[in-house]
Amino acid sequence: MKRSILLFACILIGLKVFGQEGERLSFGVRAGANLSNQYYITEDDINQLFKPCLQGGVYVVFPASNRVKKELSLNIIERGAITHMESIVRNSEGYRILKRDTSNVSYLYLSLGLKDRLYLSKHFYLTIGGDIEWGIKGRGSSTLTETNKISDVFEGDADLLQKRWDVVASGGLGIDIGRRINIEYNASFGLVNISRSINSLHNVVFENHNYGMSLTLGFRF
Repeated sequence: MKRSILLFACILIGLKVFGQEGERLSFGVRAGANLSNQYYITEDDINQLFKPCLQGGVYVVFPASNRVKKELSLNIIERGAITHMESIVRNSEGYRILKRDTSNVSYLYLSLGLKDRLYLSKHFYLTIGGDIEWGIKGRGSSTLTETNKISDVFEGDADLLQKRWDVVASGGLGIDIGRRINIEYNASFGLVNISRSINSLHNVVFENHNYGMSLTLGFRF
């Protein structure tokens, strides 16, 4: 985490020097909410619910051309999901039984992001970019039931359920309101399979990706 903050500070200093050569930089803060979920690739029947989360951070914007601006940001982003997984398995006696696993994961990520603002007019723009995210801390819970009887319960460090780092692609829409305020909607999808390959509760190997959508309010100084 300290290395990421130091790297961000060094980049800001470099941009400040660049800005002194004639380009105008703008610094700001941003906060908002996101609906977070996880996309599973597995043969099991999965019902997923979006998890309301929060995010916030700081950013710097500098012009790249008449209609394009670059944005560098450092954010704290909460991600997670509520998942219900069902599968038919055979018990020790050979009978087919219904196995249900309900999990709830919440994770705080430190995110270093870079994106382009592509201006369609003076105030409206499209966003496209990506983030490198590192998990700071997470909590997870999972309850396994077999034929409606609880057989196993896990609650603890989310590192046991998923990997800590991710690379996220994003895109969306934004609007500048005056010189100080901007509002953005963005959708994001994680490119890294964050699933642990060995999971004692599910006893299956599956692929799992973060995704979600966010609405944020920014203020430029």
